[in-house]
Amino acid sequence: MDTGVRNTVKFRTVSFALTFGIVACGGLSLAAQKKSTPTSGPVVFAQDKGKLTIKLGGQTVGHEEFEIAPSGGGWLAKGTAEIKPPEGASSKVSGSLTLQGNGAPISYDWSAQTEKTNGAHVLFANGVASITLEMQGARPFQQDLSFGSPMIAVLDNNLYHQYAVLARIYDWSKGGVQTFPVIIPQELTPGSITVQSTGSASAEGKTFTGRGDKLFAWLDKDAQTETLLTTERQLSLQKENVQLLGLDHPLVANLLKKFRELPPEEIGLCLKSSDGTEGIFAAWAVDARGDKGQIKRMIVTLGVDWEGKRHVAWERQPETFWRSQAASHTGKQADEKLAMLRSIFEPMLQRELEHRGVGTRGFESKLIAWVEAVN
Repeated sequence: MDTGVRNTVKFRTVSFALTFGIVACGGLSLAAQKKSTPTSGPVVFAQDKGKLTIKLGGQTVGHEEFEIAPSGGGWLAKGTAEIKPPEGASSKVSGSLTLQGNGAPISYDWSAQTEKTNGAHVLFANGVASITLEMQGARPFQQDLSFGSPMIAVLDNNLYHQYAVLARIYDWSKGGVQTFPVIIPQELTPGSITVQSTGSASAEGKTFTGRGDKLFAWLDKDAQTETLLTTERQLSLQKENVQLLGLDHPLVANLLKKFRELPPEEIGLCLKSSDGTEGIFAAWAVDARGDKGQIKRMIVTLGVDWEGKRHVAWERQPETFWRSQAASHTGKQADEKLAMLRSIFEPMLQRELEHRGVGTRGFESKLIAWVEAVN
């Protein structure tokens, strides 16, 4: 094997605007890192799996199947794309990216099959990518590329799920323009990418868009109005034109009314577990009465495994279920689940309210979500 070979590579800079929608490509919460590769910082990934359609000039030219999931002690983002353009030979490319929980890459392998089969193995350490390229009919070629940071984005040709990985390492709480070093392994090309959240998002027929730190706007196309919203109470008090988006806000109140009125058979679903634990996650809309007759409204979430043991991780991060894959029925009978509701969940809900110091004069609760998590 030839070693120590160096190439002069032109750096390219890429500008890419992330919309909120790309986050939907992401998935659920993650596991710990490999013991040999400790994670620095929070875990940013979520489990996901899907199939993407690749289009060229409005025509479908291929598909990519991908999966992002815990592997060993780290995370693995892998995908395979098969492309057949109207003109030219068909091709198949696969990529497998091993990551730390904070998004820093550990290793990457890619292979491409056209008339010949080519591939490479990349190891990342201390901001350096060590590449071993293997071309059919040629001797292996080795090259090191240095970056100023270990947080390197891998964006390879025709593997579009890697943009979902990029969306995960983007700091959404900070927002604004963020720049990452990037490598395009199939081209042996390093560079940088500038990422910014600029798009809007839609939910339940409503359109929302970012308006700076901790601010977003509700766009009413029918009335042609824009309402500024925040979830920070202090900010809403400081700015007269900013409304606090709480449980009493008309937007939220209307949605709560809608889901309170759903028939029981429409509030339950079965999903793949985000962390390997099987059980039930449930949510209640609660109106609790205080000592002075005041009403406090809240959403209370509870999670238990099938043995009835409380699973607090689901309660702290219920959003991990939002992008879970649908699953088949758990196999539990309706009477078993009803027994859990009566004997485990309802007493647990009462204890939870007592622990929070609310509902001293009674409370009313409405079950608004029932999620069964399976492996």
